[in-house]
Amino acid sequence: MLNSRIEFKFYGTTVNVDDENVTLNHGRLRRMGGVPKTVETPLGAITAVNNEKPKGGKNGSVEIYTASYNPTGPGRPQQIIYTAGSQASRATELCAILNRHRQASAPASTPSTESTPASQSQPATYSFQRHDATLEGWKLDGDTLFGNGQAFSLAGAKAEFETGANIGGRMTATRVIGGGLLFGPAGAIVGGMWKKNRAKVYIVITDNNGRTGLIETSAKNETKAREFANAVNNVARQL
Repeated sequence: MLNSRIEFKFYGTTVNVDDENVTLNHGRLRRMGGVPKTVETPLGAITAVNNEKPKGGKNGSVEIYTASYNPTGPGRPQQIIYTAGSQASRATELCAILNRHRQASAPASTPSTESTPASQSQPATYSFQRHDATLEGWKLDGDTLFGNGQAFSLAGAKAEFETGANIGGRMTATRVIGGGLLFGPAGAIVGGMWKKNRAKVYIVITDNNGRTGLIETSAKNETKAREFANAVNNVARQL
């Protein structure tokens, strides 16, 4: 047994594991998508622990399953989102602890003649509102942004709309390059950021790691660009 409490900090969620329970304390961004602040699960009730490692620019996730919890879609209360690097190693350690102790904590089963109510036997379901959109070769599909052979998770992301007249002011090239490039080569982004062009509008997207990218389109597409930025932000809020 653990004989102590172990704490893990991930992107948007703090996890505490003791001898009896694993407790997920979700932050504000996760709660904005309808996830409760605190989710506590007895170790003995865990039936599986799934670890989806980061891949292709997408964050990883650990999900804790029980007999009454088997949802589909993003925004799940027993799911932990984590980034690459040190968080990935902590996720592996957490999974090892949960898998090692869940069976030892499980109570001995006893025969019962009582039937389980249908409401308790059905898996939990959680809704996720899709906001699919496309702009200049970039496609928003579910919780991921695709384009130029790349894929980026929108968990913790933020999209900002700017006109060509303002792009050289508040949205500076220094900010983009300093945060790390999200889309394409440096030259293309710097060129777009320095030149004020009223014939252009821009979407500046920043991911949860602070990387920033620029999507440029004609000012004739302003309505579509604004809708694209709103769609990205709506998805990010749910995650």
